[in-house]
Amino acid sequence: MGELQHICYLCFSSNTSIIGRNIDFDTDIYACNACGLIQTNVVSSPYLGYYYHKKYREVRNESITEKYLNFLSLRAASQHKFIRNNLPEPAQVRTVLDIGASAGKLLESFIPAAKAFAVEADATMIEYINNIRSITVIDEAALFEEENHRKFDLITLSHVFEHINNPLAYLYNLHKIVSDEGYVFLEVPNEPVHLVSHNINKRKRGIGHLFDYTVDTLRQMIDKSALFKVISLATYSVSVADYLKGAAISNFEENKLGDGRHIRCLLKKLDSGKSHAEYRYIDSVLQNLYRRQLTNEKRKQCDPG
Repeated sequence: MGELQHICYLCFSSNTSIIGRNIDFDTDIYACNACGLIQTNVVSSPYLGYYYHKKYREVRNESITEKYLNFLSLRAASQHKFIRNNLPEPAQVRTVLDIGASAGKLLESFIPAAKAFAVEADATMIEYINNIRSITVIDEAALFEEENHRKFDLITLSHVFEHINNPLAYLYNLHKIVSDEGYVFLEVPNEPVHLVSHNINKRKRGIGHLFDYTVDTLRQMIDKSALFKVISLATYSVSVADYLKGAAISNFEENKLGDGRHIRCLLKKLDSGKSHAEYRYIDSVLQNLYRRQLTNEKRKQCDPG
């Protein structure tokens, strides 16, 4: 079987360069020399489901501890402030959905002013959220069903979007379930090529990213969708340069130089004439490539060590 051709997901250019190996998924990471997007090649949806439900928290050694909850609370307070400061004055947030809600700390910051809904893959986190009576957990498999169309005034995704294997199709699905005057908040790591190369060289496990965004490539992805307008976009936390020198992420303040370790943006829903066919086409192209990866993935599930 021949080598898979690396074609950019965003601009379809074949002018790409392999920058290393994603050891979480045992496949190539490559950068597009045309638009700059960094992406992991061919990981199928079935394997992603297995990895995020069964392996992700274990590999990262994350559990519900006082230290972890305090970290989430500090970040959630900063994220809530960013959202509130950038929502236009007439905006009303009556329903909030957090996808990848973890322990539900961001949702708690909106209670009781809004009804809170959570989607989470990890069983331990779901059990924790279920003890917070003001938060309703939604089955992720049913999230985009018609019963949820135009339901949520605000949808938040904190460190989730980089794990989505077809972000354009996912933005389309978010567009369906956010209310007509609704908003989407995204936070992703800021990961220029030199940072990704650093992680590859250090053989860091538990990153699990399918796309590594910068301010520029995240904006390109949103613009390509034609589904949302960027209301505000900024970087937060320690600079990428300081992070590479060993600085811990201990604050969540805005980085005025635009080199913060995290990117935040608030999006406003647009009326869109784009058909779902375009996103389905992209997905079908990807799925054809994914089939060539399945044999290797099945071997990894049988022998994950």
